[in-house]
Amino acid sequence: MSKGNVYILTNPDYPNHVKIGSTTLSPQERCDQISSQTGVLSPFQVHYFVEVSDCEKVERLVHQELKDFRDSKEFFKIDREQAQKTLNDLKNKFPVDIDENKTNFEISNIVSVQPKKEPIHFYHMGKNEGEIHLIGFKQKHSGTYHKFDNFTDSEKIDFDSRIDFTHEHSIASAIMDSNRGFVIQTDLSKPIVFHGKINLFKKGLPRNGKLIKLKEESDTKVRFIDFKFSKDDRYLLGHTEQNEYFMWGITNTLLKGGMKPIFYGACDTINSIEFYNKEMKFLIQTDKKLEAKSCKDDSRLWEIEDFEMSSISSHQQLNNFWCSSRKRVTIIDTNGEKVEETFEIGGDKIITHPYLPVGLLRQDNKYVYINESLKPISEIKIPLAKDLSFTPEGKYICWLNNGVFQYSEISIDILN
Repeated sequence: MSKGNVYILTNPDYPNHVKIGSTTLSPQERCDQISSQTGVLSPFQVHYFVEVSDCEKVERLVHQELKDFRDSKEFFKIDREQAQKTLNDLKNKFPVDIDENKTNFEISNIVSVQPKKEPIHFYHMGKNEGEIHLIGFKQKHSGTYHKFDNFTDSEKIDFDSRIDFTHEHSIASAIMDSNRGFVIQTDLSKPIVFHGKINLFKKGLPRNGKLIKLKEESDTKVRFIDFKFSKDDRYLLGHTEQNEYFMWGITNTLLKGGMKPIFYGACDTINSIEFYNKEMKFLIQTDKKLEAKSCKDDSRLWEIEDFEMSSISSHQQLNNFWCSSRKRVTIIDTNGEKVEETFEIGGDKIITHPYLPVGLLRQDNKYVYINESLKPISEIKIPLAKDLSFTPEGKYICWLNNGVFQYSEISIDILN
């Protein structure tokens, strides 16, 4: 019996098939090995994976469960979501327990990054390991974008990837997961989407930026609080100070044509917005209610009434949502059912690990790790941390501290 990962790979040359296998390596390492084999035209991509206590047995069980869809060896002609559901059902029978005696969530050797002493106002994790995008302001009417992609050499920042844009005070922004572009809004203008390889913006903003249009009767000075791109970059969701939300569609040609919203609506006191991991649904969190809606037409899929929350985070591997308030923490599945709930612990902000079954809960200046049973595991203290987040591979924690971008490696034996 060997602990490891069971993975689902996809390939553009086989759009109707998935490859299901197991490995004791990281799924990405195994994916790279397969892609480098002779005869493979297009590289494979990791669609989904789970860590289990016996990866070879789970692989055999998945293959047996999906035998009617088997094409050859590890290839199955099956819908990706159905394959993912089968994998999730078996994962729960072979859980990987976190050994608290072998797990150290403490942080050390904090590294600070501040390009040419400019304050950093927000950052975005790239899809590649160690790739971080930083945006900040030098002065009232000038901002800059920088990128670095090597944690072991944080001084190596790509200063050539610089853009300048006008701003007044604060902005709302988001960057596509594919890093093809970003959306940004100044105080006194409508939001604008810029596209193309953002690390090639070397001489100011590109001319192909597009204004995002609001509903016709909206004030042109409407202020957005937040923007979110869906994981597949097909949709852009934003909400305003007036508690309105807007959904735009992003075409494959990236914003070709007008940017009118698909729909817009209003709620009472929108606290946050969130997309499902890989489904065409989104969440709206208000003071007393959590709603799931369709990205296509804004139709309501489910809702939970009288549910107080201050923060919500989707867990990409467990395929559920972790919600927190000052009084409690709740885990909810994609059907709106409560999987776990406790009133013994609470906090004003929660984030989930990319694939370990843990969440990090903020309680003032203290952060507490909790497992999927909502039991405290470990505690860390990061003074003045803002916008705390995990890197995609889960080995680093990053945050802002008074305009300085900082990060630290976390020692988790289960990752090694």
